[in-house]
Amino acid sequence: MLNKMRYFYIGIKLFLILALIFIFAPLAFCQGQPQAPKENKPSLKEAGEQSANELAMAKELTKANMFNLEFEEKTRLLEKEIASIKDSLAKAKTYNLQLEEKVKELYLRRQDYDRFKSEAENLGVALEKSNKERIALKDNNSLLIEEKAALVSQISVLKDETRTKEAYLYREFGAACVKAKMQGIAFDAYLKSISLNPDDAQANYELGLLYKDERGDNQKAVEHLKKYLKLNPKAENRKEVEYLIKMISESLNFVDIEGGGYY
Repeated sequence: MLNKMRYFYIGIKLFLILALIFIFAPLAFCQGQPQAPKENKPSLKEAGEQSANELAMAKELTKANMFNLEFEEKTRLLEKEIASIKDSLAKAKTYNLQLEEKVKELYLRRQDYDRFKSEAENLGVALEKSNKERIALKDNNSLLIEEKAALVSQISVLKDETRTKEAYLYREFGAACVKAKMQGIAFDAYLKSISLNPDDAQANYELGLLYKDERGDNQKAVEHLKKYLKLNPKAENRKEVEYLIKMISESLNFVDIEGGGYY
């Protein structure tokens, strides 16, 4: 753009210089030359027309120069656009090659997809069959769980009944041993009876007496006698047992700070 403006100003200057030359040169030439015969001297009108023609030619020359400059600038821009188009075409060609590779890759992937789809459908059929089998097994498993729960409940009841019966047998065996003056064996029998059934009131009472009389462990004796009264609050010998607990506790210098009796 700057070059264009510079050429424009140069053309204007040339135009003005040429105009001045064409206007004043004839006058200077006429003043410096001897007078020609009057009939050969051009008139002022003719001289003005000639200057006007020359001025018009100078304008046309300037326009031609400007047009030439504009043409050269447009040519340069066009060449630049052509180069850009060639570069774009080269990039487009590269992109087309890449696109072809992508199409090939997608085609191969589509083949893989079709194969995987077929395998998935087969797997779905197998999975559906497996689910049906699993549901059938689950139903059978539920029945087995219910049967197992029932068996566990029955076993638990049988165990409780067995422990209770076994505890009763050990308690009766202990009582027989006491009658037979075999207090050591009786003590072990009552311990076993309580381990099987801690809530056996009579076994706690007999064990409390054995702790007091045979083992000399008054503290343990008090614990089992209190438990006897707690398990059997309406015992016929309650007063006697309470008195015995009181006597043992006093011998131990024991005070029931909680109150509420010895049970």
